[in-house]
Amino acid sequence: MEKKPQLDPKTHKNLYYLLTFGSTKENLPITSDGFYRLDTLLQNPLFKTKRPSPDAILEAIASDNSSLYEIKTNETESFSHYIRLKQDQNITSETLKKVTEPSKVPLCVYKTNVETWKLVKKEGIKVIPGQGDFITLWTNSDVPSGETANILLDTFIEIDVGKAMKDGIEFYKGEDGQKVYIKSEIPLDYFSKAYISIKGKLNEIDLTGEKKDPAQKEQEKLAQMQREQDELRNFKIEDNETLKGNHFRYICVLDFEAQCTEDEKLKVQEIIEFPVVIVDVEQKEIVEVFHHYVKPTVYPQLFPFCTDLTGITQDKVQNAKTLPEVIEELHKFLEEKGILQSSFCFLTCGDWDLAICLRQETKKKEIAVNNYLKRWINIKKVYPMPPNCAEKKMGMVGLLKMSHLELEGKHHSGIDDAMNIARVVNYLLKMNFKFTKPMVAYVAR
Repeated sequence: MEKKPQLDPKTHKNLYYLLTFGSTKENLPITSDGFYRLDTLLQNPLFKTKRPSPDAILEAIASDNSSLYEIKTNETESFSHYIRLKQDQNITSETLKKVTEPSKVPLCVYKTNVETWKLVKKEGIKVIPGQGDFITLWTNSDVPSGETANILLDTFIEIDVGKAMKDGIEFYKGEDGQKVYIKSEIPLDYFSKAYISIKGKLNEIDLTGEKKDPAQKEQEKLAQMQREQDELRNFKIEDNETLKGNHFRYICVLDFEAQCTEDEKLKVQEIIEFPVVIVDVEQKEIVEVFHHYVKPTVYPQLFPFCTDLTGITQDKVQNAKTLPEVIEELHKFLEEKGILQSSFCFLTCGDWDLAICLRQETKKKEIAVNNYLKRWINIKKVYPMPPNCAEKKMGMVGLLKMSHLELEGKHHSGIDDAMNIARVVNYLLKMNFKFTKPMVAYVAR
């Protein structure tokens, strides 16, 4: 039997997120009846690392009778295909019956996925623009178990119907009685429970914010570890065109500077300097430099300690581009210089830059990040030096000393540090050191 074309899980989840929050969070144009231009949708940065073709999307939807999506075609336009989430047909106030007693809806669930949950838990459940007047909820007759939950709708939120009705939220049932509809948004206050399906098992999400007992913390930690391990298994470096063979044509040396203060732990440490120095492995020399200051948005005013440490003054970041804009500029830079089409890998002095700093800020701000910024070589771990060598603990300064190089510029200036690390890379290349794929560390998200 011929295998039906299918959307891969990542494409599925990106589509669902954009069709849910595209107009409000991504500023995507939307028609009055809730359709998005398919070609415009696929240009979103979420698809940059693996961009499906419009034809692949259309074929997958056409072959799936239970697809969550529907297509509209306009043959009079050059861009003929539009897409939206499938709507319940003929749902109006006239076709629905108002529910007057909470007992009539013993279980009421909103289905979503873990990506959109990040926004739902902050803003509540809202009517999707262009998707009619109602939010669709599911009754106990159609709540999937952990075993039957699909790869897309893996997060389930139980609604406290009694509390919501008491506060004036009106619930309606359709003719089949399997779905419940409301017109109002549902704030977090009315969430009674929430679950995420991981490997066929429903794991409850803590909604209280209260201190958890050790057993619950351990259970949630194990569930999260399992989810990340699953993602890591699905993230194969060999599948990406930027990592061909066992060696690299370009090493992209990166060294962030971030907003900081001496005596306070910031809720997010924002990147304020984003330098990348490109080393051509064959030529054994620096060939390109990407350098931007970045405007912080959570702590827009630089702390005096930060300026003293990095030398970055307020005027350098005041009118700079924001982090999403700089990440976009980096992608254009890598594309224009031909690096994106070749084999390359980022390199840092330590794991902090990409494993912690960029990862935490982009997760906090819900910024999409390309896969190539989720993998790197930590030069401190691969530099060939005696195991008990004291310089190994000295970071960049120690590596410069071991490489018979002097520190140039200001330490903790991002561009100066990146240049110095690039000089160490060149030293190693001239000693016939090879930067190879097994050296690469990476995070799943």
